[in-house]
Amino acid sequence: MIVLALLGCPKPAQPVGPPEPTEAVAEVELFSDAELVAWAEELVPLVEKHGGARFREPPPVEAFTVEELRSFAGRESRLIMDMLYRDTPEAVRQAHAEAEAGVSLRGLFGKYGIFTGKVYVVRESLLKVADEEGPEVARNVGRLVLAHELGHALQAAQEDDPAGRIGELVDQDHFHGWSAVSEGGANLIAKGVAEELGLTEAFWTLSRMQGWDQEGLQDPGAYDIWMRYGRGLAMLEEVVRDGGMDAFWAWHHAPPASSSMIFRPDTYSPTPPTRDLDYAAVLRGTDQALTRGAWLAANSRLGEYVLRGEAIRTGKEDELEAVLAHLVDAQRLELTLPDRAGDIRYLRFDGAEVAREYLALLRAEQTVEGQRLARQLGVTVEVTYAPVNDVEGDASLLRTQRIPTGGGSFVESRTAWVARGPDVVQVAAERFRPGLRLANTIEAVFSQLEAVRAPQP
Repeated sequence: MIVLALLGCPKPAQPVGPPEPTEAVAEVELFSDAELVAWAEELVPLVEKHGGARFREPPPVEAFTVEELRSFAGRESRLIMDMLYRDTPEAVRQAHAEAEAGVSLRGLFGKYGIFTGKVYVVRESLLKVADEEGPEVARNVGRLVLAHELGHALQAAQEDDPAGRIGELVDQDHFHGWSAVSEGGANLIAKGVAEELGLTEAFWTLSRMQGWDQEGLQDPGAYDIWMRYGRGLAMLEEVVRDGGMDAFWAWHHAPPASSSMIFRPDTYSPTPPTRDLDYAAVLRGTDQALTRGAWLAANSRLGEYVLRGEAIRTGKEDELEAVLAHLVDAQRLELTLPDRAGDIRYLRFDGAEVAREYLALLRAEQTVEGQRLARQLGVTVEVTYAPVNDVEGDASLLRTQRIPTGGGSFVESRTAWVARGPDVVQVAAERFRPGLRLANTIEAVFSQLEAVRAPQP
């Protein structure tokens, strides 16, 4: 399957780049083509054993270069973009895909090519590990990277059309469920291989490089990686305990329809839940009130993957848990233009009091997020709060954040929340000043909500 958050991704403050090996490391020829082939011959039968399935034919294993990545990464990215942004006209998707065509090997250790059917290993990243930890540690890490990527190849071997599986996903929340199965499944296989080879500590060394370990998420900034690799692994370990490898592969063939199932596997269903409203219609087109233009827009259910991530990063997960128990449904319109970004959300709770409590939680989350960002960047982040003017509501909050970029310049973002009864609308604007357009966009959402709720003739 496609690796989106790749093995060995570094913490944000410590990017992995092409290394300059020490003289001691440079004297040894590490990770030659012959060595990679030998690893594959050792690992293929172990991957089959711990995956409980067989390859039709073992995939080729090659070292990776930027040029090879560029040759097929665009096709894989387009596959995912067409699924996530299916509401966006094809010409707009193509323009954004071309703008994002540049690729990098930073933080990349290995990859399975869904269209090439090959497994790739990045020598440069493994050499950096050898430089810092020694050749033996690097070789052990490299074997587990290869085991993980062979796990993806084994997943693909069980599908008639692996790429088609991605195209069947209905929205971003469904994609998050699939991604946790894909990465968690490959990690479950790699962990089994590691235990058999006596490389368990190397497995957890690799995990710590990603910001998580046996105890869970260690680096809040690595939440997205942990969700797929760490929480996905724990989810599937529970699935296998209860239903064996048959259940493991059943989840692959029919991924969980909601990201909430990553946390509660006992609620698994491959069918998206029935909804009482056309929530996508509530948000569709409201982006034009924020800025007229050809936005790249993803209109999706707003699931626990996103909401929980925002709470975990700010230490407010327990408070969110109480709020989630009263969340009826939610929708998100994620927006991108070359010079700006936007985010429009609608959340419906089972009572007005909970909606107001959610706004209080958001303020607490955002305050902690500003403090975390200031520490990470080493600058003073200016954050102010005020009511949202010109919009009727039971409660409202406008957050303005300014990050200095030098020379008296700032990067500014604004987010507004308004609660009316059990309904909450959020509008965020990044890298531009929306002025009255924030209020206008909120009103547009509430207006379309009324229209969608109105009885149809």
